[in-house]
Amino acid sequence: MRKYYAHKKLLVFLDPIVMCVLGSLIALYLPILSDERCQPVIKGLEHIELQRFNCEPGHFSPLTSLLFNTESNTVKGLIKYGDILKPSTNFFFMLFWLLLTSVTYGAMIPAGLFIPSILIGCSMGHLLGSLLQSWEFISEYQSQTFAVIGAATVIAGITRTSLALAILMMETSQDVNLFIPIMMSIIISISVGN
Repeated sequence: MRKYYAHKKLLVFLDPIVMCVLGSLIALYLPILSDERCQPVIKGLEHIELQRFNCEPGHFSPLTSLLFNTESNTVKGLIKYGDILKPSTNFFFMLFWLLLTSVTYGAMIPAGLFIPSILIGCSMGHLLGSLLQSWEFISEYQSQTFAVIGAATVIAGITRTSLALAILMMETSQDVNLFIPIMMSIIISISVGN
């Protein structure tokens, strides 16, 4: 649709403005529309800027903290402390970033794919891990493992990189035992993407 108005200067000017307004409104009202409730502040979350939103003192809103935090802190929080998130929070966060990335990718503004891919992949990994645990396919849910493998899978599907990405994600997780699962997920992702 954008290719039809790409030659009209006013519409090209209004496109990023409309994107910013819609993205901001969705990010503002998504925590209100979701079933996410306030949780008490947990020790160990000091490096993440927790957002109270409509919570009482000493409590925070997990979805709001994910949406209104810097991307690097959000990635750290998803990888280290994603196990405190409910599956619905992961789903809404993943859906928000998936839609926002899909829409802004064609906009005439500079927008990256690397960090949104990591965020989408971490959320997908957490969602898959929590679903597998609730269906009793796995006994112990390790959120960091699923988050790193999910992030590697999504990035590999978009960028089509293999060995360098596997080494990067293995170093990120600081776990050598994840190399083979990461490599397998990357091979599958690249095969599906091609």
